[in-house]
Amino acid sequence: LLADGEPTNLLFIGHSLGGALATLAAFEFQLNLAQTFKNAQVHVISYGSPRVGNQHFSALFQYFVPHARSI
Repeated sequence: LLADGEPTNLLFIGHSLGGALATLAAFEFQLNLAQTFKNAQVHVISYGSPRVGNQHFSALFQYFVPHARSI
């Protein structure tokens, strides 16, 4: 999937419920698989997504997934 040492962008994208799931999937990836894929940069684009989590989750998400955009 990812070549050794080669930077790779992973894009999680979704609309409505899919946007919420993309948010959770990106966060899960960063927490559990980021060490395996060290050169992967995670991006999230969601459209019309409901809010996910509380303030604590939001702060953690912004820290672990800084390249997220909700439209």
